Amino acid sequence: MNELADLFTYLPMVVYWEKDRKGVFVRCNSGFEELHGIGEGEAVGKTDFDFHAPEIASGYRAEDELVIANGEVLANQLWMVPDGLGVLHWWISTKTPIRNAGGKVIGVAGAMYEINSAAGIMSPYSRIEAALRVMHEHFQESLRSEELAEVCHLSLSQFNRVFRSSLKQSPKAYLNRLRINASKKLLIESEMPLSEIAVEVGFYDGSEFGKRFREQEGMTPRAYRIRLQEMIETGGR
Repeated sequence: MNELADLFTYLPMVVYWEKDRKGVFVRCNSGFEELHGIGEGEAVGKTDFDFHAPEIASGYRAEDELVIANGEVLANQLWMVPDGLGVLHWWISTKTPIRNAGGKVIGVAGAMYEINSAAGIMSPYSRIEAALRVMHEHFQESLRSEELAEVCHLSLSQFNRVFRSSLKQSPKAYLNRLRINASKKLLIESEMPLSEIAVEVGFYDGSEFGKRFREQEGMTPRAYRIRLQEMIETGGR
């Protein structure tokens, strides 16, 4: 793994990192350090919670744990990632488990590239970028696929086909993901009842919120709130 990881040192377009099973960074390239505004070697020994707000860091950790648990590659995930100044950028991320000589998963490695810096690769996403921006900025509202298709100047069937081809999920599933990710911030930063959080992030009611949350996170919102509080207290370890 170390020999292959050395290649990423010479690929400035790519951000690369490795973490152990507890989410502690053990290696990263200069692209990672530049993105986060830190010096050489400063990421080692830290976690996502040292660089990002809890609701963002917890999302990264949830993906890491999924890769570790399944032992499989999680490819081409679309993220809006904040840089060292807090400015959001579009990135495509792929994560893979790291195994020891015996085949046991001992960590996770990830590589990602900014869409705007890879013109040849970004074309599928550019066709739905207008819809993605609407979804990210207005996820609390009732958004119909017909409306999203219209802002992309696509027919409904074209929009659904391009969206599924690009993101490997339906527009509705992606919208639910945005809402769930937004709910994490409220779960940790407020004492709002779950029913109020559900409506705040765009779900019809608490029942729908709980169902969609369990589908994405594998636990109830209440259990996640407790777990996230514990993760923050221990620095994500």
